[in-house]
Amino acid sequence: AWLALDIGTNNIHVVVFKTNPNQIILSWNRPSFGVKRGIISDIDDVSVCLDKVLDEVSSALNTNILKGIVCIGGNRIETRKSKGIVIIANDNNEINKSDILRAQQSSQSFSLPANRILVHSIPQKFLVDGVEVSDNPVGMAGMRLEVESLIIDAFMPDIKNLENVLKNVGFKQEAMVVNTLAGSYGALSKQEKELGVIGIDFGASTTSISVFEEDKLIYTKVLPVGGIHISNDIALWLTIPFNEGENIKINLGSA
Repeated sequence: AWLALDIGTNNIHVVVFKTNPNQIILSWNRPSFGVKRGIISDIDDVSVCLDKVLDEVSSALNTNILKGIVCIGGNRIETRKSKGIVIIANDNNEINKSDILRAQQSSQSFSLPANRILVHSIPQKFLVDGVEVSDNPVGMAGMRLEVESLIIDAFMPDIKNLENVLKNVGFKQEAMVVNTLAGSYGALSKQEKELGVIGIDFGASTTSISVFEEDKLIYTKVLPVGGIHISNDIALWLTIPFNEGENIKINLGSA
């Protein structure tokens, strides 16, 4: 079984699942503390919350799952485009998987600012000798292979703080995924992403946007505005406590 973990501003979400066949075994939500705008602001508070949640999940499953996939968010996620080029050196000039890997690695060989860290490199399109080809150019013949990639990077201190929280509770991350990308797998169909679609995820204090075209993520952005701000505006406008504004939003609001 796998465990997917998302530490949000208001809640910690845990999903335990397995593959072959795909099946959700357990979905668990608990309040979180020490997170602001999707970014960890108090390592100790988050560690205490996460440790409690993992204990509850372990008790519910009668087993410990201390490794899995971790989602990252916050409004300091950025995207940029990059290009990689390699020469095909095979005797028959036929492209193989190692050539594609070299091209993708080449697209990552640029200098990020010292406080940024690479999270994802997503191929957008391939070109053989300057001509755009399919998403899988293996077996094609050519002298030069190019790839245009979407680079997603994060603010390094945010990642380090998350890693410290995971270390405090003894959780090992097998993979780290930007939450806009992770959410798209559950909310958007392959056909929708093929035709072109925008996914919007309204969180407590952030709104995540992902744009897909031809089944590829072409843009993602996290805005520092979420449901809390709506509740706060209602409370201020009606001069009532925040909790009452939250209840009005939940019970009477519609979109």
